[in-house]
Amino acid sequence: MLLWVPTGKGVALLGLNLSLDGVPLHKAFDARLDRLINAIDTDGKQSFDWNQLFDYVDNNPAVFGTSPSQLGNQTKNLIRRYDRNGNRLVEPDELTRFIFREAATSKPFRLFGTDALTWPSRHASPIFVAIDKNNDSVIDDQEAFQAGQSILRKLDADNNQTITLSELTAFESVDERAWATSRSSRRGEVAMDLHTTSDWSDFAYSLGGMIDQPFWYGSKTIGDWIDTDHDRWISTNEAQAIDSQVPTVIISVDFSDTSKTSLEVWIAPHTGNQIRVHRTSPDLIWIESIEGQICVDLTQMNSGDSAMMTQPNESGVTSVETDSIWEFQIRGRAASHRDLLFAFLDQDRNHRLSTREIRHVGDQIKHLGNTVTPEDLPQSTVIQLVRGQPQQDEERFRLSPVSSVDIQQHPRWVTRSDLNGDGDLSESEFIGPIEVFRRLDQNGDAFLSIHEILSAEGSSATENVQEH
Repeated sequence: MLLWVPTGKGVALLGLNLSLDGVPLHKAFDARLDRLINAIDTDGKQSFDWNQLFDYVDNNPAVFGTSPSQLGNQTKNLIRRYDRNGNRLVEPDELTRFIFREAATSKPFRLFGTDALTWPSRHASPIFVAIDKNNDSVIDDQEAFQAGQSILRKLDADNNQTITLSELTAFESVDERAWATSRSSRRGEVAMDLHTTSDWSDFAYSLGGMIDQPFWYGSKTIGDWIDTDHDRWISTNEAQAIDSQVPTVIISVDFSDTSKTSLEVWIAPHTGNQIRVHRTSPDLIWIESIEGQICVDLTQMNSGDSAMMTQPNESGVTSVETDSIWEFQIRGRAASHRDLLFAFLDQDRNHRLSTREIRHVGDQIKHLGNTVTPEDLPQSTVIQLVRGQPQQDEERFRLSPVSSVDIQQHPRWVTRSDLNGDGDLSESEFIGPIEVFRRLDQNGDAFLSIHEILSAEGSSATENVQEH
């Protein structure tokens, strides 16, 4: 499938391949529905009524999650709503809409986009506001010089010398409105998966106002690429032709056991070094180019979404493992990063500003120019893919600090010493003599990185530290 992802710097077209244990998502989804129909249709009549369905849902909480508890006295209303042809039998399409009614889609995959964060992420950044002491919407040299202290003074709620997105409370009110229908149903103006697009005329109309916007990873604009008759108007056929394009970047995700989920990115060879991939963890990558960066974040269902249930049979009581229907649906959201300056300063891309990163905030800001305005902030877009019961989506779609691949290599004594969990050891966290710290600190930046620690691991210096 093809993802259409508008950003402040143009439009990114991303290919997306989703699978479950090596089986393409749509095939796994259809196979699960077939198994469900066969399980309900116990008499083999190739059809069943709504009461049979309700009984099955009520007796199989491991399959449907919270659905049984929500049936209650609503059966008549549910039949009226979902029995569209009024024949009192459950048709396959009616079944799909009913069992996935708690999600915003009854399809195997759906990407929702919103532009609600586009303006505030740039113009109401708490990081920017903390640094901009005189509130003139410009970060000057003096403010950049004092930026680290300003951030900690205003935003470090737990006084651990690091900043997480949860400490940027100014965005909580925005989150409540971000996915409102009016801000997430603008075809072409927000992120969407083109594979599920049914009304290409609306999409074409939106593209007419975006005709001069560029595409990522190339110099062509939307008009250059799509407006084949050069009439400065995008027809329905021209818009629909986008879905047949071969993307420059393809993201492949195989959802499996949590420890085995695979996330890979293919980049067309002709792009050279224009596109880079930074992997923060097995489930989190950043696709970076001169146009900006796109974060792809996966969240698996938790152990409570699929359970072992006990069912009686003729030989007694047998434990039967059942597959939750929510294992077979992936939902995605795409929007601007909640704070573009935070994303720019987060150099290791782990959703946390470490003590080291905060100390060098001023130097990073100067890379953007002598004076920095909100319009100078690089674009960062976040795409999150989740599976599991939709009642937990609001929690799943929140970015939180992650342990990087490097941090997982830390020796045990380092993990115990890293009190704020930012992956570095500062002088105040180091448990050994200061002379040993300075000997290990090869670049003299007053921090011990994972590379410095591992290069010295096993030396007499680290042995002395471990004894402490």
